[in-house]
Amino acid sequence: MALSPVEITAPGSNNMSRDCDALSSNKNVFIKQTRKGCLQECMGCEANSEFNVATMDDRDTDIYYITEESSFCIRLLCKNARPWNTTLHEGNDKDGKLMATYTRPFRCPMGNCKCCCYQEVMTDVGGTQVGTTVESMWFCVPGFDVKDSTGETKYNMHMPTCVGGMCINCCAEGLCNCRIPFYIYPVGSDDEVGKIVKIWSGMKSELLTDADKIELEFPPDADTNMKATLLGTTLMINQLFFESQKGQ
Repeated sequence: MALSPVEITAPGSNNMSRDCDALSSNKNVFIKQTRKGCLQECMGCEANSEFNVATMDDRDTDIYYITEESSFCIRLLCKNARPWNTTLHEGNDKDGKLMATYTRPFRCPMGNCKCCCYQEVMTDVGGTQVGTTVESMWFCVPGFDVKDSTGETKYNMHMPTCVGGMCINCCAEGLCNCRIPFYIYPVGSDDEVGKIVKIWSGMKSELLTDADKIELEFPPDADTNMKATLLGTTLMINQLFFESQKGQ
């Protein structure tokens, strides 16, 4: 049950350009999910996701816009396991220059000890797949491999751990601050080089809407394509772990 790639058509040539160079100057981004589809969410169906993206230094000035393409039936039946196509645009609406597209095929829901049907999201820039993030086999702590265009794993990603890696470290970002992190590590290293952190959005947003707020800090050595890939990773992480936890 996979969605076909989104066909992008626009009258202006700028809108058809797929160029992620605008990402190269940013060391981090702040992703803000918009408040939409509240009625659908109250009925148990995830709304078609939409995000504004700023930097962590200036969280009120939107520089990118992200919108999901998936049907009502898919969102109703599959929810946080649903497939989607998502587009990243420069500016604060869909009329901005198209920078990247993200494709998430249908996969079995998250679960430990799987040997196939891993969660994944693929990143396309300029008609070329530049990166993929794939769930890795896990037992206690969910993990993901972030790969470049050649399929080589550049980073491993999982929540911070304790007890020799057997448990999630709930205190890694401090106590009682409602920060939920996923850390990014170089392959074969335990040194954190970047992170994805879901932060508290406020009582109203957390309980009644799907307006998550997420900080993404890029690894210092991440190139433009890898930054675009990590944006797609963040969208998948949000769907898998945060959309299903409203009101909990």
